[in-house]
Amino acid sequence: MAIARLIQPDELGVFSVAMALLMLAGSIRDMGAGQYVVQVKELTAARVRAAWTLQFGLGCALALLIAVLAYPAGLFYNESRITPILWLMAIAYVVNPMGSITYALLMREMQFGRVAIMRFAAAASTALVSVGLAAQDFGPISLAWGSLTGTCVNALVSQFFRPANLPWGFNIKGVPEVLGFGGRIAGSGLIGTLSSSVPDFVLGKLQGMHAAGLYSRCNGLVAMFSRLITDAVFNVAMALFAQQHRQDQDVAASFLRAFSYISMLSSSFALGLILLAHPVVRALYGNQWDETISLTRWLALGIAFGAPSAICSAACTGLGRADIVLRATSITAAVWAAATLVGASISLKAMVMLVPFEALFSAFIWLSSVKALVGFSWSTLFKTAMHSYLVALGAASSAVAVVAFAGLEPSHPWFAILACLALSALTVPAAIVLGRHPLRDEINRVPLLKRLTS
Repeated sequence: MAIARLIQPDELGVFSVAMALLMLAGSIRDMGAGQYVVQVKELTAARVRAAWTLQFGLGCALALLIAVLAYPAGLFYNESRITPILWLMAIAYVVNPMGSITYALLMREMQFGRVAIMRFAAAASTALVSVGLAAQDFGPISLAWGSLTGTCVNALVSQFFRPANLPWGFNIKGVPEVLGFGGRIAGSGLIGTLSSSVPDFVLGKLQGMHAAGLYSRCNGLVAMFSRLITDAVFNVAMALFAQQHRQDQDVAASFLRAFSYISMLSSSFALGLILLAHPVVRALYGNQWDETISLTRWLALGIAFGAPSAICSAACTGLGRADIVLRATSITAAVWAAATLVGASISLKAMVMLVPFEALFSAFIWLSSVKALVGFSWSTLFKTAMHSYLVALGAASSAVAVVAFAGLEPSHPWFAILACLALSALTVPAAIVLGRHPLRDEINRVPLLKRLTS
């Protein structure tokens, strides 16, 4: 909210293009070493050292590569502000391995409380530095300084949670084993990142930095669901599937439960944002971002269709099937890249209108890929999905009521948002309980909510 008022669309576009370039390197930053640590059945000291060796070596190599390519990247986009951002962010690639191995071990042991502390500390420091510098008119490099600060804080906090017996040494001989699994995961990550970065690359070149900034802003708004829900669900689900795999347990029930959770939450979020896009954009970012309102609705629809894909990826990774992850990622990325190029060559709006169709196609590919591995039937999955979507309609009734009263473009944005939130405190739990959705079990874990819905 603060950055949107302190940085103009073209400035945000500069940072978005720079980060898109960095994300390509970030996708292979540890070559899947972290996921290897989480899912390997027997974790020895030698394997930990091998993972650390790979993470640190790649971090230093990528930092050097980014520093060298920073100036040519600025020339390519005819934007000198990109170069210092890339130089600054190259430092983060050297610092990141200091905390990544601890993070992976905490995920393996499902110590999510400590993971939350690490992530919160990094996010808070990133926000404070970014907003503080932006308020002093430092421009887009404010976000780079904030990101670097967050990486350093994450590495520092991780040292408090580092196991006393965790070795620091290197193990070059064990690196090939890590690469055997991690290489495919990293390849999938690179393809996926390249795919998601295509809009920034293409828009920055074909439609200008203003269009790239608009896309980044509305995509950032819709991506709140991914940051708050999907990322957390992916990490927990991957760790759970890996644990069940190590104990030779059946994962089908866990997969369908996770699928029902993410389907219901993503659909209700999407419906709410589609209906309240105008007041949400106005309240959070100001009227200078009104161009993103219609774009936000299309991207929100894509979230509803595409969110279940993350559960499929988590299942494949946790069960050690990096080959399936690589294959499904390659297919969906190719389709998305082609659709993005076609749409962006016409206009920004044409590009985002293709997002829901690509998300639906991706969900089908992922579910088809994971079906035999997990062991569910299409009929069971369909019933689970329909149940979740119906419950989501009930949960989103609060947004429907607000729109019916205030219209799609209310004159008082914050009133519409607060009214929807107040009503949602009733409609969401009621829809889950009355609809007998599996999320009812989670509500019953919270004493206050259990009393309200009993």
